[in-house]
Amino acid sequence: MSGILVPQVSLQEDESAVSWAIRTARHHVDLNLPEFLHDLQLPLPDLLSGKRSAMSTLSAVTGINCETLIAHQPERLQARQYGFRGHKFSSSFLGGTRTAYCPRCLLEDEGRGDGQRIARWLWLFKVVKTCEVHGCALQFAAKTAWSDQMRNLQTLAPEARDLHRLADQSEQRSPSPLQNYVLCRLRGKHTAEPWLNSQDIEQAFRVSEMVGVLAGWGSKQKLGGFNDRDWEDAGRSGFAVTAEGEPGIRAAFFDVLRNMELRHGRVGAHTVFGFFYEWLQFNKTGRDPGPIRTILRDFILENMAVSPGMDLLGEEVVKTRRHHAHSVAVKFNLHPKTVHRAFVSRGLISSEDPDRMTGMDTCEADVAEELAGELQRAVPVAKLPARMNATRPQVDMLLREGFLKPLDDGSRILT
Repeated sequence: MSGILVPQVSLQEDESAVSWAIRTARHHVDLNLPEFLHDLQLPLPDLLSGKRSAMSTLSAVTGINCETLIAHQPERLQARQYGFRGHKFSSSFLGGTRTAYCPRCLLEDEGRGDGQRIARWLWLFKVVKTCEVHGCALQFAAKTAWSDQMRNLQTLAPEARDLHRLADQSEQRSPSPLQNYVLCRLRGKHTAEPWLNSQDIEQAFRVSEMVGVLAGWGSKQKLGGFNDRDWEDAGRSGFAVTAEGEPGIRAAFFDVLRNMELRHGRVGAHTVFGFFYEWLQFNKTGRDPGPIRTILRDFILENMAVSPGMDLLGEEVVKTRRHHAHSVAVKFNLHPKTVHRAFVSRGLISSEDPDRMTGMDTCEADVAEELAGELQRAVPVAKLPARMNATRPQVDMLLREGFLKPLDDGSRILT
């Protein structure tokens, strides 16, 4: 095949380059896409991967500008790595093997132009779960055959009668703010979220979803059971937090601490932040999660007791900044409840019950260790009569008159 095909099949706004190639093949030579590409000696995988060489070949045959075609199809750069409109991201940022579509959009496609259905490039992305034109939940067609990777909606989506039924049954909702944000960045438009804008587009998307799960479902949530609607809701609530930047995220972390139900004095960051901590600590995908890791690390060090030498989110802890009763007790060989009572008595922590330790009641490490030194030098009230060669009534009188200084308001321990 040589020369330019006429008349030109227009590339529609937001249409994927593969969708346009399917329509071009059908319009001009009444062939399916693989047959059309075979005549051009253009491998189908090259087109599906958005290779520039494939776009150049199609441009030469159809007269459509090559850069325009490139801007309508994500390009596979290497294994599990893609680029699109100046952004780089992993394959997990895309929607996987399923093909998304809006039944109302497809019905409108059939009623105008060449009557062929158009696949939009934005439907390729995981964050897009709602049609921004019709405000309805997208439908998904599972991949069942090799040819389904072309995402040909002429064959993958149901017939018109069933499209009408799906359109009537689709949940009506507005696109999530996170979806709008990601599409604005992909379209090169201005966005007003400086903290998110400081990260690459996949980092901004992923942290918003994960913060949303943490805020809405808690740290014990198992992500494997999430469905499309759950992720949609997580993106909505998470974006409301991450759009505020670090102050909003730290406020969400404080909510996690306040809502944590603890029944013992030992508690670590993994216990409190659960799946969120695992995501940042173990990082099984190898992708940089962005500044969220530093924010959580600083928050943990500023509000929880962490022992020196611990690997905390990729960095070794050099010095403990905060102590709770149990961490002080371990370091200074004291009883945790004794330390906890002393903390309460000195006003270092607030607690309605001096005998109940949650593990969340912490104070400055230097102050806590100074008090621990006093406790080591102190004498229990019960042992004072023998130490002072006095009677218990005499000891009680010395306490009452202030000659002996107690470490706690219960006068159990004396300096």
